[in-house]
This record gives sequence, C-alpha cells and structure tokens, in this order.
Amino acid sequence: MTEIEQIADPECPVEHWWTLAKKHPIEAIKSVLYPLMTLESPDRWHALEQAHIIDWIKIGINRLSAAQQHLFAADCAEQVLPYFEAVYPEDRRPREAIQVHRLFANGGTTPSAWRKAQTASYNAANAANAIATKAWKANQSRYTPAIDALYEATVAAFSAASPAHEAAAHAAIAVLTMRPWQWARLQEYLRGEVA
Repeated sequence: MTEIEQIADPECPVEHWWTLAKKHPIEAIKSVLYPLMTLESPDRWHALEQAHIIDWIKIGINRLSAAQQHLFAADCAEQVLPYFEAVYPEDRRPREAIQVHRLFANGGTTPSAWRKAQTASYNAANAANAIATKAWKANQSRYTPAIDALYEATVAAFSAASPAHEAAAHAAIAVLTMRPWQWARLQEYLRGEVA
C-alpha cells in the first residue's frame, strides 16, 4: 500500500497518519481521518502546519497547472502590492505586471508582453531597492519604519514580476502572515474553487 493509500485508509494508525500528514498535507486534508485528527488535536495540526507551511506551499504550487501557477503568482503579488503603492503611489509598473500576468495566464496576451511587464516590474523593484539601501546606509545601518516600508515595496515589486514559487516566497518575506493566506489560497485552487 502506498503512503497516499495509507493516509486515505480509515484504519491508518494515528501516529502513522500524523507522520504521513507532514509529507502529504493535501492528501491528509482530503482523508476521512482529517476531521477526527484535527478535532482531537487541533494544536498538533497547527504546529505541523507552522513547521512545514513553506514546504506545503511548494507542494501545492507544483500541483497547479501552468495557468493556475501564473494566477496564483498574481494573487500573491496582489496581496503585497499595497506596500509598494504606499511608498510609490504613482508607479503603476507592478500593478500592470499583475494585470498582464493574469491576462497571460488566461491566454489574453503574448509571452513577449508578459516579459515586458515583468521587466518593468523588476526595474521598479531594483529602483526601490536602491533607494532603500541608500536610506539604510545613510541611517547608519539602523532600520526604521520608513526603511522597512521601502524594503517591503521592493519585495512587492519583485513579487509582481515573479513566477509562482518566487512570488509566494517574496510575498511571504514581505508579510509573514502571508504564508497561512497562501496555503489557504492554494487549497482553494486545488479544490477547484478558483475560476
């Protein structure tokens, strides 16, 4: 019996189920034992999720189609876009990159149009990074909220120009609370709830 079959088996021993859940979170959630296991030990599931969420996000991304990966990348970038726009309200490059990314995912534009928008967003990120680095150096290597905002803006612009796995990583760096959102969003994609 494969591990996937074992985790789906209602007779799977409790400790073995938890061991398999770490490696196969998507199958664990789909298993008939998931409601029982998480009802009996919600803190254990939460701890497992916190410890492995980055790997679980990677697993989920790899299960998406190419178009879904592009859409998920746009979703992640869109979540951190306010950080960029708060610092650079007139710079539309990351927002435009997200829009073109969505169009590209749905077959509404060409790969060259996507690369052009991607390059523009990378250029915005590089400009924001240069300003943040200069501000950091001028401030004698001390972080301030303004410098943090500049670095978050950089990450947001990079996220807008990145493929799915990189966008997820960039967005999670910008806002640590993004990881649970990303994991939940991936599950929506995997359940077919995202059009």
